[in-house]
Amino acid sequence: AVITHTDPIMDELRSHGVNPRHVGIIPAGIETEIFRPIEGCNTIRDELGIHGKRVITHVGRISYEKHIDDIVRSLALLPDDVVMVIVGDGPARGSVEDVVKECGFEDRVFFTGFVEKTRLPEYYNTADVCVSCSRFETQGLSIMEAMACGKPIVCPNARAFSVIVEDGKDGFLFDGDIEDMANKIRLALDC
Repeated sequence: AVITHTDPIMDELRSHGVNPRHVGIIPAGIETEIFRPIEGCNTIRDELGIHGKRVITHVGRISYEKHIDDIVRSLALLPDDVVMVIVGDGPARGSVEDVVKECGFEDRVFFTGFVEKTRLPEYYNTADVCVSCSRFETQGLSIMEAMACGKPIVCPNARAFSVIVEDGKDGFLFDGDIEDMANKIRLALDC
């Protein structure tokens, strides 16, 4: 028997020759007593000095396969009042910081470093939109946490996201390039 979080991951296993007699699809659970909408959550906006800004947020490990640099580049296609908060840390942080400098977005992109789980709901609730650019996710835990906080989502139409996000209902899926992603972020900001 094989248990996976989503059907696309089971399909991928089958494409590699895995053919179990029994299959179980068990989605990851979200602690909805922790990850939930919080009214009037302004602590993070106060800390970062971003009142009056529209906030897109990425939560998770900063690694190369997550293509966070592409989200940073998408800011060039979004209005100037849109800022990005990157919650987390990881091996690609220096590379993403370099892209921020190249694009001249030091006043529009904020890095928090590692954040304890107990504070994550504040960050999700600060966001107007939560974004992932990873085509690698097998379960999309941070996106599900953001959805539990009532936030619109923008993700690639790939792997776990293709079944977690209902395009146009609780978020937007993109298939194309940075411009396509920016268009979906714009739609999500208007929700």
